[in-house]
Amino acid sequence: MTGQIPRRGGTLREGYDYDFSVMDPAVGAHVDPSWGAVYETPTLADPSGTIGPMLASSWEQLDAVTWRFRIRPGTRFHSGAVCDAAAVAAAHNSHRDPSMPLGNVFFWQPVSNVRSVGDDVIIDLHQPWAGLPRNLRSWHSCVHNEAMRAQTGSDWGRTAVDGTGPFVHHSTERGIAQEVRRWDAFQGTDAEWFQNRGVPHLDGVRWIPFLDAAERARALEEGAIDTMQNPDFHDVERLRANPDLTVIEYQQSALGYLAVNHQTEPFTDVRVRQALSHAIDRQQIVASDLAGHGAPAYGLVPSESHWFCSDTNQYNQFDPQRSEELLDEAGLPRDSSGIRFEMATPVVQDTALRRAALSVQRMLAAVGVRMNLEHLDEFEPFYALLDTHPPSYLCKWLWPDPVDATVGYVWSICHEGGPNWQQAAIPEVDRQCERFFTAENEDQERRASDELQRAAAQHLPLIPIYFPSTVWVSHKRVHGWRPTPTNLYPFYADVWLDQDG
Repeated sequence: MTGQIPRRGGTLREGYDYDFSVMDPAVGAHVDPSWGAVYETPTLADPSGTIGPMLASSWEQLDAVTWRFRIRPGTRFHSGAVCDAAAVAAAHNSHRDPSMPLGNVFFWQPVSNVRSVGDDVIIDLHQPWAGLPRNLRSWHSCVHNEAMRAQTGSDWGRTAVDGTGPFVHHSTERGIAQEVRRWDAFQGTDAEWFQNRGVPHLDGVRWIPFLDAAERARALEEGAIDTMQNPDFHDVERLRANPDLTVIEYQQSALGYLAVNHQTEPFTDVRVRQALSHAIDRQQIVASDLAGHGAPAYGLVPSESHWFCSDTNQYNQFDPQRSEELLDEAGLPRDSSGIRFEMATPVVQDTALRRAALSVQRMLAAVGVRMNLEHLDEFEPFYALLDTHPPSYLCKWLWPDPVDATVGYVWSICHEGGPNWQQAAIPEVDRQCERFFTAENEDQERRASDELQRAAAQHLPLIPIYFPSTVWVSHKRVHGWRPTPTNLYPFYADVWLDQDG
């Protein structure tokens, strides 16, 4: 904090690139930045990715298939209800309930039981799994008040929200703003890398959705907001040149990709998937559509992740001639108008992906594939459409642990309810997914991850396009706002304003 004494008070105004999801960790369509203010997870990744304590003060492995997590004593939910080991176990059993959307549940596949004994949460596994402490730091492990969730029904996550974080949910108006307020009864956190581990400095945080990236940047330049994420990539250098602003950029733990339905012709043929992949000039997309703020993706795990397998770069190179050859071999000749086949392709709401979609459309047209794009502006209808398994779609996954996310998007057990909406079922990919989720140590995890990435680059359960940068911009009156590559969003307990906007 450069020696300055934090100022108490003020509301941070943050521009957000999506509209808000339901604040229910079990069924929310996506994770919003407010979740890190309202909810806590048992463990937490520091800026280097090291897993440390948050709601769990310590943990240990009791035997090959049993772990014990000591829950921070004296913790309460915002409502005043006790958040003890029994409450944490109830929240986690809710997350792993098979009736919940599989997008959350699959992370809990290795777990056979979650129970409480005194101040401890005991997690029993079907078989050894080294990744459990890491699993408990992501949003599918948020600790919420399950008793309140059961009582409030459809109000939960909208007007009824009960977590243990340093801020309390105040209001959500979709399309307008979401606001949290400081919780003066916050008991503190065991998160070791937070500078302020007690009651936050700010009075509150207000997130304002600007679905147009250029409008979001202008709002920051004009002083209507204090911080923002993800301006249009073409505006980044202008913002970087502004002496009143600070720009932070790093590779996002995300993948922009094309998915095709593996149970629908002609995509059952791997040659067709490979042909589509070879038709895409990823370097051009990064240079033009992302203005250089990203990297071409030839495999599924971001190239700056410590999990990245560089062997994947030998696959999926731009080669339109090979694309044409593969389509011919697959029995898909051009008709009299030069078209081999058509594909209806919905696109998720994302500025960079929508721009890239037009380039992909043009590149596929060059090899005789007509892509009919459909832009959906809301996440809920987009994911509802994916539940019907359309022939293809363009999307982006965003998750702090990229291999864990990759497993969910390509493992055949995740095809009902997502996130494997493309219904991929590739035996070698499945084998490596299971190996990753049953690894007994980090070396076994690494080997399974590398083999998974190689298999996916060849068989293409998803067709990777690019790894985007994430760009965070703040006014210099903001202090302690520290986005990190290891977490989706900043945390807000450290944040303070030296003057109100």
